[in-house]
Amino acid sequence: MKLAAITIVTLLWIVVGPALANAKVHRIKPSSDLEKILKRVRAGDTILLRNGTWKDAVIRLEDLSGTLEKPIFVKAEAPGEVIFTGKSQFSFSGQYVVVSGLVFRDMYGLMDAVEFRAGTKSIAHHCRLTDCVFEQVNKLPDDQKTRWLSIHGAEHRVDHCYFAGKTNEGATVVVWVTKEPGRHQLDHNHFGARPELGTNGGETIRIGTSAVSENDSLTVVKDNLFQECDGEVEVISNKSCGNIYRNNVFERCAGSLTLRHGHRCLVDGNVFLGKGKADTGGVRIIGREHKVINNYFEKLRGDSALAAIAISSGIRNSPLNGYAPVVDALVVHNTVIDCEQPVRIGVGAGSKDRVVAPKESTVAFNLFVPHKREVLVDPVDLSGISFRENVCRKERTEFESDRPLNCRYERVTLKRAEDGLMRPKTDKRLAAESESKLKWDIDRLPRPDLPAVGCDQPDTPFRPLVSEETTGPTWRKQSSE
Repeated sequence: MKLAAITIVTLLWIVVGPALANAKVHRIKPSSDLEKILKRVRAGDTILLRNGTWKDAVIRLEDLSGTLEKPIFVKAEAPGEVIFTGKSQFSFSGQYVVVSGLVFRDMYGLMDAVEFRAGTKSIAHHCRLTDCVFEQVNKLPDDQKTRWLSIHGAEHRVDHCYFAGKTNEGATVVVWVTKEPGRHQLDHNHFGARPELGTNGGETIRIGTSAVSENDSLTVVKDNLFQECDGEVEVISNKSCGNIYRNNVFERCAGSLTLRHGHRCLVDGNVFLGKGKADTGGVRIIGREHKVINNYFEKLRGDSALAAIAISSGIRNSPLNGYAPVVDALVVHNTVIDCEQPVRIGVGAGSKDRVVAPKESTVAFNLFVPHKREVLVDPVDLSGISFRENVCRKERTEFESDRPLNCRYERVTLKRAEDGLMRPKTDKRLAAESESKLKWDIDRLPRPDLPAVGCDQPDTPFRPLVSEETTGPTWRKQSSE
């Protein structure tokens, strides 16, 4: 119901637009007296930022009081023509505020470039940031920690934005978690290249921290494109509960979607394309009741924690900043093709305190095309995992280590489809022998009672993958046409 509410709010913002009855336009420039102008702003009004380069500008829009029917619009005079740079900071608070068309380029000197709050006691709710650009194009001092976007409050949407080039320490996007679920949505964003940082603190998205990792965030990250996000081993660092990662594409990212802290997260219908690049990873599981379903992994070259599917060993009575044991993980209906390490269980087991093996977990209905590699690498204590109905494409060699997977070895055939994925044709050898209880596939199409193994039900229509054309600011595409 909350996700539906976000969708309704978005549709209303699109339909209503700034041309509301009695709405006013308030034009500002870097030298404007904001305090005086903000006193005149009412629901339905537009705050229009004059075109130009805003260097070292501090814009603080506090307690804007839009409504569901009459949001307040904060926008560039022309999309892409208002450029914040240097020691600039942009923050806003209130409710039902839509910020659009701004560029944040080569920002440095302040911890948070853009914030969904205008002070620790002035937080935003029900707001939207759309069609904005965050980028670093010139070399900046690397010795200062910064964050480009900090999301506070509740029920925000960040969509159709572009993020690329950050070289210094600090997550690109941070979702801050409190006792109350944030219920945010990040969708149709393009996360471009982020070079390797060489240490922790180079995440592209972080949701929560270890201190609040037992709290629900209920944030949805969907339909985003991640390309060469190499900042550190955690492209996404999940540190809260109940989040959903769906229908994202990770292309040549030297890192993984890491469920580092927190529980009950869903990783559903994502595509991980390593394209043979070193250290490209898939999903790492730590904690309780996570579900990794309907995902596609191909040509990933990471190992250990960067395996296509990496299930960690835990610490008994783990502290919040440790490694919670894996309990009740569900890894079903995934397709893993030509990956260096398709499945790695017990990651970290060599450490003296990482002694708790995964338990009460299921690895089933998965399709493995290993290309003469071991599927299950360095098996440890597997007594807590139920392996069933997995299929491995038959290669010349069957490895002794793969036997716990209970794989059927079959000569299955896959064909490269128009979307670039290896898709199966109807083949009795792919059919499961029991119900999986997972009623949809990677394309959100229904599965029969006895489905095919893997992420894709054969011979069904498929929806296009998210791409550069469907993500990022719309005005950038229009200007390039």
